[in-house]
Amino acid sequence: MDNPPPEVGSLWGEGLLPKKGLTMIHSASKQGKSMLTLNLALAGACGWPEFLGHKLVAPFTTLIFQGEIHQRGVFDRASKMLEVLARANNIPPEITNRIVVNESRGHKLSDPRAFYEFQEFIRWMQPGAVFIDPFAHCLTENENDNALVGRMLEKLEGLRDVAESAIIFVHHDSKGNESNNFRSPRQRSRGADRLNADPDAILSLVPCGQNPGQGPKSKVCVAGRYCPTVEPFTIMLNEKTFWFEQVFGERGDLKMLVKWVSEMTGGTGVMETDLLERISTEWGYEDGGRHREARKYVMRAVKKNLLIELQAAGVKEYDVPQPGEGDDDDD
Repeated sequence: MDNPPPEVGSLWGEGLLPKKGLTMIHSASKQGKSMLTLNLALAGACGWPEFLGHKLVAPFTTLIFQGEIHQRGVFDRASKMLEVLARANNIPPEITNRIVVNESRGHKLSDPRAFYEFQEFIRWMQPGAVFIDPFAHCLTENENDNALVGRMLEKLEGLRDVAESAIIFVHHDSKGNESNNFRSPRQRSRGADRLNADPDAILSLVPCGQNPGQGPKSKVCVAGRYCPTVEPFTIMLNEKTFWFEQVFGERGDLKMLVKWVSEMTGGTGVMETDLLERISTEWGYEDGGRHREARKYVMRAVKKNLLIELQAAGVKEYDVPQPGEGDDDDD
């Protein structure tokens, strides 16, 4: 323990897509999981500094092993996304060389020969990210069998360590029912328990409904081994551009507390009672313990250096840190 190993880096955010890590992205059907993976691949290829409010270590190359959508379908989706970037003159000339998609959907990675070819191609390409979409279509075995699924995950973990790539697989949730809705987000994925236990990070897209004329909206809940607690954030698929956009103002969005304090402060801080009342009113806490719930969000914002707790004559107030007063780590 005298020589601690190096920290595990991340391609996206603080541990959302750990380098040399295994990540699962899962949700119910029609939430845009495949669109999100293609968005990430394009953002990485373009060298964006951030995506959906979280830092991106880019540029990086991506290999997409698509087992559900034909290569032409992937091409058409990517072309639509690129049209949007072209209008903003934001496409580097080398972008098309940074994303590779498999031509055939017939290969199953649980087949030893197919996995060997897959592994050797990754050794040659050295991609920053590898997306397997969806996990179940790459299996010849039953996705509910812990032993069989475990063997496939162990192969991916070995590949993660050898290739030094972020390995991401996409998976589906169990069909919605009353018992499933009471589970934590990460426990809603269908299939073997190993799918929930083995990944280094799990990104759960929890459906938040869909407004008329808009795409599906999801709250992204993150669980990971190599990251601090990442606050859930809300995203929505723009069906005209095929790009996900971050949605602000949802209940629990700590950035809204910063906005409200900035609006309310007179330069000397905001009274705690006024801030708690604003939170309770805006986010609809009408039960007897509403201020208790509101105070939890304030404490989270203070812990993450988004707000400063002030004490004046025994009265608790809050203010927004000025540059240099705190490190905003809400990534």
